[in-house]
Amino acid sequence: MVFIKQRHFSLPLAALLVTLFAAETYTSSGWKTLRFIEQFKPSTLRQANATPKTAPSSKGLRNAIARNVSCIGRPDQQIRSQNSQPAISIWLSPYRQFPEVAAEGDQRSKGDYEYFGYIGNKICGKSAINYGAFKGSPADRIFNRASSQGLRAELLLSMRLGYTIFALDTRKIWLSASDADHCNKQSPACTKTDDGFLAIHLKDAKELTKNPSFLVDSRRIGIGATLAESLESISLNTFNRKHWHGWESPSPDSAIQWSKDIKDNIVGADILAPLIGESVPSNLRIYLHANASLGQLTLALNCKDGKAKILRLATQGKKDVTKDFTTCKPNRIFLIDALDKSGRSATSSAPHLSTSDQRKSFYGIEFRVDTGSDPA
Repeated sequence: MVFIKQRHFSLPLAALLVTLFAAETYTSSGWKTLRFIEQFKPSTLRQANATPKTAPSSKGLRNAIARNVSCIGRPDQQIRSQNSQPAISIWLSPYRQFPEVAAEGDQRSKGDYEYFGYIGNKICGKSAINYGAFKGSPADRIFNRASSQGLRAELLLSMRLGYTIFALDTRKIWLSASDADHCNKQSPACTKTDDGFLAIHLKDAKELTKNPSFLVDSRRIGIGATLAESLESISLNTFNRKHWHGWESPSPDSAIQWSKDIKDNIVGADILAPLIGESVPSNLRIYLHANASLGQLTLALNCKDGKAKILRLATQGKKDVTKDFTTCKPNRIFLIDALDKSGRSATSSAPHLSTSDQRKSFYGIEFRVDTGSDPA
C-alpha cells in the first residue's frame, strides 16, 4: 500500500498494518470504493457527494482537498478508474469511531454521517479518510489507541501512514493559543478553513509537525460530554451552582448561564475561567449579557493576580470579554452598579429576564465555540 511506510514500524506491526489496511481500511474508509457506505447514507448526503457542477468556491475543507491535488477544471482528472489509488488521503481528527457513537461538539447536524461529505469528490478523483472503520475492527483499534494518547499522537500516526492532509476539527476540540499561533506561522502548509478545520498539508509542514510542543496542550471536547461539562473540566476554578441558574444550550456550540438574584452580591459569584495551557482556548469566545430590561450594568472581575477588571455593559447586545478572561483569569464576578432604563439604581433586586421568563438575573455569561461566524 502506498500509504504505509513500513520502515517506521517493527516487522510484526508492519505485517499487521499491511493486512489491516488491505482488508479493513482500504474498503471501509473509502480507499477502494464508496458503495459500501451508500447504504448508511441519507439521500441528502448522497446528493452532497455527487459530482459538483462547478469547482468548490468556498474556503472549506473540500476546497483545500481540491487545491492539494491541483485538478480543479481539469477534465482528465474528473474520471478515474474505480480500482485506482485515491488521489488524496485525509486524517480527520479527533478520531471518531463509527457507527452510532455519542455526539461530540458540533456535528454539523449530520451525526454519524458528518465526515462522509468530505470523500468521493470526483472533481479531484477519489479521496480516502480514516473515518468509517467499524468499531472493534483492527483499523479502529489502532486509530482509537492513538486517539486515547492525544491529538499529537494522532498527528504522528497519520504521518507514519503517509496521509496527505491532517484535518483538525476545531468544533470538537479546545485549540490552544500556541497551537493556533504555530499554524498561522506555517501558512499555507497549515490553513484554517471556513467550515471549522485546520488543514495541515503533511508533506509541506515538516517544521510544524516536528515541533515537539505542537498539539500537546490542545484536547478534545469529550465524546458524550456536554459543552458545559467540558468547560468545567478545563476551568481553573470550581463552580458554585447556588450563584447561577442552570446551563442552557441555545445551539450545539454554545452554553449560557444566568446569575441568580442572591442577596450577598457584595461577596460576588464564582465564575469559570476555562484555560488550555496559559490562555483561553483560541476557538472559544466568552460573552457577557446584561438583562435586557436594564439600561446599564457595571461588573468587576476578580483576577488571579488580585487586581480587578471593570466591565461596563450596555443592553443593546453582548460584550466580548474573551481577552479580559485571558489576561485576568478571574475566579469571581461582582455586581458594581445597575441602572434601569430611566437611569435609576436597580441594584436592590434583579429584574425578571422577560415577561415569559420569571427568573431574576442581572447578567449572563455565554461560552461559544468559534465556528468562523459570530451570530448576533
